[in-house]
Amino acid sequence: MSGIEMPVFRVDSFLVPAPARDEFLRRVTATHQILRQQEGFVLDRIVERSLGDGTSRLITFVEWTGAGAIAGAVRAVRQAHAGDAFSAADFIAANGIIADIATYRLAS
Repeated sequence: MSGIEMPVFRVDSFLVPAPARDEFLRRVTATHQILRQQEGFVLDRIVERSLGDGTSRLITFVEWTGAGAIAGAVRAVRQAHAGDAFSAADFIAANGIIADIATYRLAS
């Protein structure tokens, strides 16, 4: 099926220490508001599991119509963060957050 884009899924997992949780979740929620407005967006979820030590595992899931849509969304988020003088990488490093960022495709 050449020429037809297949859906892609951005699945990001974060191990977030308790002191950073509220600000991190606020930032993730704001980012997802931007994502929902982008061409090729299909659906998203932000889920959380509290771990026994007060740390949270936050997982974000976004379905896109194809890989090209992700590139446009990344540009839109970078532009919004630049306008806020916010660096996600710096925030993650400063707060001891462990991130696993990946793009997936349907298995079959």
